Amino acid sequence: MTSPDISPLPHLCPECGNYTDFLDEYTGWCSDCSSRITVNSTKIELAFAANANAVEFYVSSMNVSVWQALTLAQQDRPRCIVCGRELHRAPRNAIFCRKTAECRRYSRRYVYLYRERGLDKTQALAQVMSELTGE
Repeated sequence: MTSPDISPLPHLCPECGNYTDFLDEYTGWCSDCSSRITVNSTKIELAFAANANAVEFYVSSMNVSVWQALTLAQQDRPRCIVCGRELHRAPRNAIFCRKTAECRRYSRRYVYLYRERGLDKTQALAQVMSELTGE
């Protein structure tokens, strides 16, 4: 006696409402919905990894939630000391944008002071700042 071919019953995805042959064991959703959540969670994990120290600082010192701390950490972008523009795709310790002629001039002056004149970077930056403010 042979057993009849029994195919598994389709499952209803609780996220999209479509029927599928299987549900993901981690999310409980169909493969389409699970892939969307994986992409979003990866972006969130990358954001936390990139801003871990800042998030920890804001949570411990300002007594805010982790999500508020992440928002604050992502807003903490460097700004050009000459024109005040936000520096996109720059490390947090960047200080010049090099977009305008004046920004490039002060950037070159700063590099000249610490490379050629032998000042350390703090002294060179102080001199550039005094030239910027006219003091």
